[in-house]
Amino acid sequence: MPALVTCGSACAAVNEAYLTMLGVEAHEVVGRSIESLILERVAGPDRSVVERAHEQSRTPQPAGHLWCRLRDVGGREHAVRVVWRRLCVPAARLVVFFDAEPEAFGRESTDVLARAAGSLGTCATEHDVLERAAEALSERGLTSTVLLIDEGDPLLRYGPTRSPGSGPGRRAFERARPPRTILEAFNPAFSERRAAFFQNGVRLVRDAYPEPVASDLAARLPSERMVQAPLFVDGRPYGALVVTGELLTPLLAVSIELFAELVARAVENVRLRVERVERERLAALGEAAAVMAHEVRNPVAALRNAVSLLQRPDLDAVGRHEMLRVVSEEAARLERMVEDLLTLGRPLVPRPRAVALESLVEAAVGLLARRNELDAVTLEVSAPERPMIALVDEDLLQLAVNNVLRNAAQSSPARGRVRVSFESRERERAVVVEDEGPGFTDEVMRRLCEPFLTTRATGTGMGLAVVRRVLDASGGRIEAGRGAAGGARVALWMPAEE
Repeated sequence: MPALVTCGSACAAVNEAYLTMLGVEAHEVVGRSIESLILERVAGPDRSVVERAHEQSRTPQPAGHLWCRLRDVGGREHAVRVVWRRLCVPAARLVVFFDAEPEAFGRESTDVLARAAGSLGTCATEHDVLERAAEALSERGLTSTVLLIDEGDPLLRYGPTRSPGSGPGRRAFERARPPRTILEAFNPAFSERRAAFFQNGVRLVRDAYPEPVASDLAARLPSERMVQAPLFVDGRPYGALVVTGELLTPLLAVSIELFAELVARAVENVRLRVERVERERLAALGEAAAVMAHEVRNPVAALRNAVSLLQRPDLDAVGRHEMLRVVSEEAARLERMVEDLLTLGRPLVPRPRAVALESLVEAAVGLLARRNELDAVTLEVSAPERPMIALVDEDLLQLAVNNVLRNAAQSSPARGRVRVSFESRERERAVVVEDEGPGFTDEVMRRLCEPFLTTRATGTGMGLAVVRRVLDASGGRIEAGRGAAGGARVALWMPAEE
């Protein structure tokens, strides 16, 4: 390993490993101060650490160490731990440079995985959680596979598999499914939710799969080092996160164990959210059975009256035109009630992808304009300073934006302004709609997203209930309050996708 000897503050001798690491000749190093040698090659952010350590080395302490990154002759950075000890020769020290790349990788990976775990709460489905977890590991140069347990099935099922390079893909793995028993056979602490680090993961692959699949997979593994981290959901075995990589260490295995625990908690949150949405859906349908009959009576009665008047022979052209307008409006009202009721009742299965919110708002405005639903108001759309990308189901979010814009237009006075803008937070993006109508009263605010709650004589009371269902299913949320002009302000917050 790279090493040098100092006498006083100058370098007295170096070994070949040191010269090879930095790509220099001995005469370029011997005689120079140790401080200048290290500072010449240390990465910028670590210079202050090295300078402080050099000051401390002048004290009579017998030894010391620091962690930093040094650049080789090609400019590539190497993580090293520099250790120095006093020698028996007066004023002499031995300085050794230990390879700290695994340690540096572990530190950085722990930070990255912690941030990734924080974003799992925005996932809409269990599969999305597992996909994002596998992607986070892949971004750190690690190959990961999710093994899943199905009740009553003796074989494991494959979840998402990600590899940064030419490692095994899901199709290669699915040539054979390993038995469920390997989880505890290879990791005796599996039931205790503890991860296991394996120095020779190839042997495990050969034990888990039949030939020739085992040899094929073993040849595809990027490294022999492997970590198996248990996944327990709702207190029951859910599967395991299997990670392979050359820089894996027992210390990093602990971080992956914690990451797997956070992945499992995110899966539990998805299940709870789905259950809550389903309960609300069934409750809304129960209420719909009681309320819908009453709500339908008004437009049906208006239609019957209009048709009765249209049949009168003495009805003039003006009266006929007015009755036809009533028929058209009440029929459209019934159509909206049926559409909203169907949306409120059917299960929502979002298929999220990266969507530009500006394009989605533009499409919503175009649709409502073609239906003449924005003719009575002045619409203002503020362009965002940068692209606003959200991870959502485009069709479902389009429905939500349509409903909010329609509500704003119907609540505003004639020629009133409806403003559409965009807002951004760390992990969220929002479409904000403000109008100049009467706004929300305190009572309405408390019951805002309840089905069939409306403040308009011709309202169905299901618009915002549908919006809330869409956002709940998509991992988003709705914020409502008073806008700058005194009217209603509704913000649709959605998970961000950079």
